Amino acid sequence: AEGRLIFEDTPVREVVAQFNRYNSIQIQVQDERLAARPISGVFNAANPEALIDFIQAGAAVQIRREPGGHIVISSPP
Repeated sequence: AEGRLIFEDTPVREVVAQFNRYNSIQIQVQDERLAARPISGVFNAANPEALIDFIQAGAAVQIRREPGGHIVISSPP
């Protein structure tokens, strides 16, 4: 509703899939534990950076930005 995505105890992989439906910037999660982790929140569907910030605030992750705006989230080295 009104460009918001609302999640309650939703696995990160499903949250990312919803964001990817609404944005040309595509997010990929390479860490299976993170992908399965449930999160809750209300996000602007047009702002994938807010999701990235939220994930970084709650987990140790590495963010890699690739050409064309593709964002890869993985475990830290």
